[in-house]
Amino acid sequence: MPPPDEIELQLAELRRGYAKQLPEKIQRIEATCEAFFSQAWDEERCTTACRSAHSLAGSSGTYGFGDLGKAAKGLELLIKASLERRAALAPAELDQARKGLATMKEMAAAARV
Repeated sequence: MPPPDEIELQLAELRRGYAKQLPEKIQRIEATCEAFFSQAWDEERCTTACRSAHSLAGSSGTYGFGDLGKAAKGLELLIKASLERRAALAPAELDQARKGLATMKEMAAAARV
């Protein structure tokens, strides 16, 4: 088993690699969500958007980006509510989702630094 310092270095390198990928990940999620937001309600688009937010919520927390994970979880819950209702997001929910995406983009950019 490697010494603790070596493990910490490996974990830091994994975290940096994940951080470098975040802007692209957020961009894909944003595209998926916008496809869902901008068209008539569709179960497949809604499910895809929900899954993408869920995936980011889990992976970002695993890599130590807890605040980003919380923001992604918030987006996931909004979309999940739409899926459960089988109806489009209400205007206030849509505004909240878009603000959440903007916040996630800022967090991703900051993580790369």
